[in-house]
Amino acid sequence: MKPRSTLITDVKTSIRMLWRDWRGGQLNLVFSALVVAVAIVAAVATLANRIEQSLERDLGTFIASDLLVRSGQSVRPELIDIANQLQLQTAFVSELRTIAYAGDNSTLIELKAVSENYPLRGKLEIEDLITGEAVVTTRTPNTGTAWIELRLLSLLDIDIGDLLEIGALQLEITEIVRHEPDADTGFSMFNGHVMINIADLSATGLILPGSRVSNRFLVAGETNQVEGFQTWFDTNGSIHEEVRTPANSEHRLNRAVDRGTNFLLLAGAIGVILASIALALASQQYASRLTDRIALMKAWGQSAKSVRTWLLLQISILGAIACVIGLTLGWLIHFSLATIAAELLSVYLPEPTVQPLILALLTGLISIIGFALPPLWNLPKIAPLRVLRRDLPSALASNSIRITIGIVVIGALVFWYSSAIFAVTFLGGTLAAAIICGTVSITLLGIGRKFSHWSGSYWRLGFNNLWRRKSHTLLQLVAFSMTIMLLTIIVALQTSLIQDWKEQIPVDAPNYFIMNVAEPDLDTAKDLLIEYNGSSEISWYPMVRGRFSHVNNKRLTPEELDDIEDGDREINFTWSADLPDGNTIIDGKWWNSKAGTLQAGYVSIEEEMAGDLGVGPGDTIQFSIGGLPLTATIASIRVVNWDNMTPNFFYIFSPGTLDEYPSTWISGVHLPDDRGEFANAMARQLPTAVTIQIDEILNRIRGLIERLSSGLELMVWMILACGLLVLFATIGSSLDQRKHESAILRTLGSSRTLIIGSLSVEFLSLGILSAVTGIVCAEGVIAVLQVQAFELDARLHPELWPAALIVGAGIIGLLGIARSLPVVTTPPLQSLRDVSA
Repeated sequence: MKPRSTLITDVKTSIRMLWRDWRGGQLNLVFSALVVAVAIVAAVATLANRIEQSLERDLGTFIASDLLVRSGQSVRPELIDIANQLQLQTAFVSELRTIAYAGDNSTLIELKAVSENYPLRGKLEIEDLITGEAVVTTRTPNTGTAWIELRLLSLLDIDIGDLLEIGALQLEITEIVRHEPDADTGFSMFNGHVMINIADLSATGLILPGSRVSNRFLVAGETNQVEGFQTWFDTNGSIHEEVRTPANSEHRLNRAVDRGTNFLLLAGAIGVILASIALALASQQYASRLTDRIALMKAWGQSAKSVRTWLLLQISILGAIACVIGLTLGWLIHFSLATIAAELLSVYLPEPTVQPLILALLTGLISIIGFALPPLWNLPKIAPLRVLRRDLPSALASNSIRITIGIVVIGALVFWYSSAIFAVTFLGGTLAAAIICGTVSITLLGIGRKFSHWSGSYWRLGFNNLWRRKSHTLLQLVAFSMTIMLLTIIVALQTSLIQDWKEQIPVDAPNYFIMNVAEPDLDTAKDLLIEYNGSSEISWYPMVRGRFSHVNNKRLTPEELDDIEDGDREINFTWSADLPDGNTIIDGKWWNSKAGTLQAGYVSIEEEMAGDLGVGPGDTIQFSIGGLPLTATIASIRVVNWDNMTPNFFYIFSPGTLDEYPSTWISGVHLPDDRGEFANAMARQLPTAVTIQIDEILNRIRGLIERLSSGLELMVWMILACGLLVLFATIGSSLDQRKHESAILRTLGSSRTLIIGSLSVEFLSLGILSAVTGIVCAEGVIAVLQVQAFELDARLHPELWPAALIVGAGIIGLLGIARSLPVVTTPPLQSLRDVSA
C-alpha cells in the first residue's frame, strides 16, 4: 500500500490535471456523457419503478385489496392474527344469494355484507341523491340500513327511505350504489345487489349450517408485508381457503401489465446500451487527446504503473463527481416527469424503491470500468517515440478485447435490469443486428463512393473522406444505425402495444351478458334484445354442462384431473355449425369445411386443453353429462382469442351431438347508455335468466390501459433523449480528425464553401445509410420481440419508415454540420494547436 502522503499527493495531482483538462475542454464530452448516462438511467428507472408500482397497486382495486383469502367457512383467527402481526390493513366481506322483499314484490339478489373499512383498495361510489351524479364515499352502510343497486328501485317499486326485508331483518334503504371496486367478483352479476353492514348479517338468519356463503378476508399494505402474509399462508393455509391476488384475478389486465413491464424493461435496456455507446465514444476521444501527455510523462521517467495509477485516480474522481451530479439530475428529471405523469394519468405514484438509484450508480461505475478505462489502460504501453512521430496504433486498445469487455458490461447491466431470458434474447438480437448494420453500411458506402465520382467536387471529397477513414466511418455508421434501430424498436413496440390493448376492448364490446336462458324462453329473450338493441344480428350460443372422464377409452384418475385446467369440475359445452369469430383452426378440419360434411359425434378442442389432455385429431374423448356418457371424436384443435369479450368455449361439438341433452343459452350484446332498464325487463319477463352488466369493469379496464399507454409514451421520450446523446457523442468522436483535415485543406487554398459542402455530404450520407440499415434491422428485432416477449402478431411498420429516414438523416446531418462549424470558422493554425493540445 502507498504511504498516505504519496496517495494524497497523487490525488492532488490528479485533481489539478482534471481541472486543467476540464478548462481545456478535453473532459467535457466524457463528463457530459457519463452524467447524462447516469441521469437517463436514474430518471427512466425511477419513473418506471413508480409507474409499475402504481399499475400493480391499481390492479388491487379489482379485488378491493392487495390480497384476499376466500372461503366458504368463517375467517380463521390465525389469519387475523398474522395480518395484525404484519401490521396489514384488513377488511371482511361476506356474500350470498337470497330473496329480497319489498311489500308484495320480491326478487333474487346478491347480498354483500362489508366491514367499516371496506374497500382497502379502489373507491366506493354512491349516487348523489340531488344531482344524480356518482360521488366517492369513505362510508359503508350503518347497521340497520341497506345500500342498493339502481335497477332495484324499479324492479321492486321502492325508493330511498323505504324498508327492504332480507331474511328476518328489515333494513332502511339509504343510498344507491353506483360503483364498488370488486364488482367483477360476483357482486353485480345477478338480478340486483344489496350492501349491508356485516354486523347485521347474523340478524338476517340466513347464515345456517350448509348455507352457500362466500367469506372474504381482505388485506392491504406494503409489498413486503403482503409478501410475508402470502409466505405464511403458503405454509399454513387451509384446503378450504383460496388466495386471490391482482395477478391471478384479472387475466386481461395482468397480461396488459406484464406487457407494459416488458416494455419498461426494454426501454431500460435500450437506455443502458445507448448510454454505454455514448460513453465509449467519448472515452476513446479523450484517450486520443492524452497520448502526448502520457508520452512526456514516460519520457520524464514515469513508469507505466505510476501512469496507470494516476489515470485510475483521475477517472475515479471524475466518475464519482459525474455519478453524484447524474443521480441528482436524474432525480430532478424524474421528479418533473413524475409530476406531469401524475396529472396526465390522474394517479398517485408511490415513492420509488432504492433499486433504480442503485442501478443508475452501478451503471455509472460499471460503465467507467467497461468503457472509460479500456482505451486509457493501454496508453502507457505506447512508446514515446511513436507518439512524437505520430506513428500511433490504429486503436489504443485491442479491438477484440474492448468489444468483449463492452459486450460483457452491457450484458451484465441489461441482465441485472431485466429478466435472464429477456436479456439474452434482446442482447442476442441486438448483437446480430449490429453485425448486419456494419456489413450493410460498409457495402452501401462503397457503392456510394463509386457513384460519387460522377458527381461534383462536394460529393467526391465527402465520400473520399468517409472511405479514407473507413474504420472510423464504420464505427459511426454502426453507432448511428444502432441508435436509429433501437429508437425505431421502442416507438414501434409502444405503438403496437397500445393498438393491441385498445383492440382488445373495442368501443362496441358487449356490456351485457345474458345467461341461463331456457329453450322455451329463447324467443322472448331474443325479442327483448331486438327491442333494446335494435338489431336481430346477435349471436346466441347453447350451453350444456358436463365434464370429461375418459381419453381414448382410458379413465382419467383424480390426480390426472387435478393437473388439467377445470378437470375437476363441470364446464360449459356448446355446438355450432360455423367456426366462431376469434377461433382459428391449427390442426385438423372444421366439420363444415366442405359442403355436406356436417356430422354428429365430433368435437373441436381449444389448444391448451388439448395439450393438457395430450390429444389430437382422431383421438376420442368420453364425457359425462348429467350422469349420461357421451363419446366424441376430435375433429380439430383451435386457438381461441379469450380477450375478444365474446362467449368462448374449450369444447365445441358438431351440430346434432348434444341434441339429447337439456341446454340453456347465452349471448353478449352492447347496449349503449343503458342504466339497467334491459336488466330490469329481463328480470320481470324471464326471472330464471341471469343478466350480467359489466359496464364498470370495461370502463376500469379501458382506464388502466389508457394509463399504461401514457406511461409508455413517457418512456419513449426519455429514450429518444438518450439517443440524441449517442448521436452527439458519435459526431464528436471524429471532430479532431475533421479539424486537422480542414486546417490542411484551407492551408492549401480550399474554400470554406467546399469544406462545408463536403461535410454536408458526409453527414447526410451517414444519416441516410444509417437510417436505411437501422430500419431494416429494427423490423427484424421487432418481429422477434413481438412474438417472443409481448405475445403479439409480427407485422411490419411501414408508417414509421419515412419518419425514421427523415428524422435520422435530418438530425444526423444537421447536428453533424452544426458541430462541425468550428472546423471552418477557426483559423487553421488554431485548429492544429487544438488538435495537438
